[in-house]
Amino acid sequence: MCAPWKLRSSSPDAIYERPLGLSELLFYLRGRACHGVSDSAHSVCFEVPNDSISLITEETVGKAWVFAKQMHPLLGARVETVGDRNEDVHFVVDEHRLKSHIPGEVTFMTVPSFSDADATVENILNQERILDDYHLVRLFVFRQSDQTNCFHIVFHAAHCVSDGVSRHIVVRTLLSFLSSLSHPVPAPPLSERLALSLATDDLYPVRKLNIATQRWHRAMAQVIASIRSAKLISGGQSLPRKITVHMNENPVDSRKTVLYFTAEETLCILKICRDHGVTFGNVFAVLAQIAMGRLLCRRYAQGLITEEEWEFRKTEPTYTLGPVNIRPYLDHEWYTRGGAENPMLSIGFYSYPMSFVPLKPEGAYAPFDILLSRQRFWHRCRNMKKRANDLLKHPLFLDIGSVRYPRAITMLKELESKVQASSSREEDLPISAIDQAKHGMVFLFGGSNFGSADKLLPCEFPVGGETPTIYVRCSGLRLRCHPGEIYLGASTFRKELELVVYWDNNVTEKTIIEEWLREVKNATSYYLLEGGSGEDSALH
Repeated sequence: MCAPWKLRSSSPDAIYERPLGLSELLFYLRGRACHGVSDSAHSVCFEVPNDSISLITEETVGKAWVFAKQMHPLLGARVETVGDRNEDVHFVVDEHRLKSHIPGEVTFMTVPSFSDADATVENILNQERILDDYHLVRLFVFRQSDQTNCFHIVFHAAHCVSDGVSRHIVVRTLLSFLSSLSHPVPAPPLSERLALSLATDDLYPVRKLNIATQRWHRAMAQVIASIRSAKLISGGQSLPRKITVHMNENPVDSRKTVLYFTAEETLCILKICRDHGVTFGNVFAVLAQIAMGRLLCRRYAQGLITEEEWEFRKTEPTYTLGPVNIRPYLDHEWYTRGGAENPMLSIGFYSYPMSFVPLKPEGAYAPFDILLSRQRFWHRCRNMKKRANDLLKHPLFLDIGSVRYPRAITMLKELESKVQASSSREEDLPISAIDQAKHGMVFLFGGSNFGSADKLLPCEFPVGGETPTIYVRCSGLRLRCHPGEIYLGASTFRKELELVVYWDNNVTEKTIIEEWLREVKNATSYYLLEGGSGEDSALH
């Protein structure tokens, strides 16, 4: 159990510190060992009326950022390694940093157009990492020269201090400040804000029980996790990729592609899910599996898959994993006091086995029913719902997840040492899909359904009846992927369902990803929209 914040110094400004929690340490080490893996850049494009352009200047943005840091102190935290052991990694929050402009924290610049802004964000994620122990977050603000009332806020953050909820809350805080003509309410005392920014380890409800009971929980969680892990030693399959021996040591080319449904289609999709007693989160992994089946059938018909691999894929199951927002499962008092929307890392993980991929030679271009009937589709969706409920409603859900962190942390430290020591290495040989499954777990994709972002990020500011001075036009995320990663996400914003894939372009070809995502959308149309045509759609 991690200790809460401790006061290191109180003069002239307060300085607090605490150890990183297990999940925070895991992602901190991932970022350090793997060239910034899991760093994110959340970009929000917004417009202001022509007579309100003066609201968005380098000076006002700087003031907004200082206010955001005081409201959300982990934005101004730095990381220090203390003591004689490398694992003694602490967050340090210096009140002076929260009240000041730190060089390099905020960049205000002009870009020619929307597409240039998007390209700049992509470059941020693929260039040499600019986040470090002293700058866990950075803020960029772009102004378009072709439309002078159009701006972009880009919140670039290490995963150890942010997650999906955090990113939206930080942007909301900034836009609320910038849109307000009156001075905002002062931030609460630092000690109060830090009381919300605890390691999730300290917020498990079991921490309120006596020590003996806590030990029993950990012991039982260890046994259950070991039994589950023993069943997931090897196997699985994914999209055709160029997996190699030294893939984890190679640089990543992080890319993104997106497809959208209209607000009307989104409303219908969500209603049909409700009518069948499931959520879109239960459904989208099944859609992704069917989409991969269509892609594989097509490649087999084109002679791009050998008979041996085809027979392997016909009977090999698939697996999926991804993040879960665990805020609702943490300490209830903390949650109701503001923890529900406090910017910090607060995620767990799910890992679900799925059945085989439906593969038939005639399935390349035939209707989806040839691969999987509607009845079987909904049966698989209900199975996914059951697996989700079994995971999230287990009384040891949090404990089972946390006992896996120490081994993962050890493996990351070993990888970091290996990368630092390897000046010359053997040839980077390819690994076939069959051999991948023999040597470890292969996941179809990582990903999650975020749900609706509309509640976290309104489309107009200020909120509360005043005349809007900021209009949000679009919101998007980019990730620095793990080597070989394929991440499928789903969310709704402005009442439109978005399907997005983040991937390592050095390992998986863009054409394969785009074909797969089109098939995910086509499958969604076929199974969830009445009269869905299943026609291809344009990618963005």
